Amino acid sequence: MAGAIAHLIINRLTQEHLQHFNCQKSIDNTLKFHSQLTKETLYLDALQLQQVEGSSVVPAYASTLDALATQVQEDLTIICRSADGKNWLSAVHLCYPNHWSAEEKIGKDFATIHAPVAGMEKINRRGDAIAHTMITQKPMVRFAWGLSTDTRLNHHPEPLTAWCVS
Repeated sequence: MAGAIAHLIINRLTQEHLQHFNCQKSIDNTLKFHSQLTKETLYLDALQLQQVEGSSVVPAYASTLDALATQVQEDLTIICRSADGKNWLSAVHLCYPNHWSAEEKIGKDFATIHAPVAGMEKINRRGDAIAHTMITQKPMVRFAWGLSTDTRLNHHPEPLTAWCVS
């Protein structure tokens, strides 16, 4: 599944944003994905991250998804569904959390994830159907926003200082 997600992201970025991203396949089937935005080049073999050129990211990317998702500013969530129709959040790449953490949402279904959101009751009753549509139809892009009265971008429930080690 990780390979299919990587393939989707690469295709979307290179088709929709030609001015920022390009991808070339070498003779040995290695992909060379370049971002004009970050000035990084990712080398992928069978869509597995092999090397990154031009990166100053510390710590190094943890996976292909991490490297690809970092090329854009948007948050990324991956929803999976089992044969019986149950859905769950299987992966998250979160840049600017809005008072929630990936740790508390991973593995949960659409309705459970959105339960704390005001006014979502009616939508949540159709959570399984919405997840089904997200998975079986064309790839979706959803825009979400929130209002804040401060200038902080990162509204993770644990302030960033809690993550830093002295």
